[in-house]
Amino acid sequence: MPSNVHKNDKLAYSIREVSEVAGLSPATIHKLCNEGHLVRRKVGKRTFILAQDLENFFLSRPREKYRGSAIFGDKEGR
Repeated sequence: MPSNVHKNDKLAYSIREVSEVAGLSPATIHKLCNEGHLVRRKVGKRTFILAQDLENFFLSRPREKYRGSAIFGDKEGR
């Protein structure tokens, strides 16, 4: 078992679960799969996305650039 997977963590998620965990619609999850950004895996009639694949997808996204914050008095953040 990989060192980053803990006993209580899920190994794979259904499309609906990925949608809930990631905060994205099921349609967006299907689109990401169709575009090759996420990999679907079939077990019988069920479709899963590995937790590791989901994590890797988010880690591969570019970071948002810091634009300042009005909270800290930076005028650029407004």
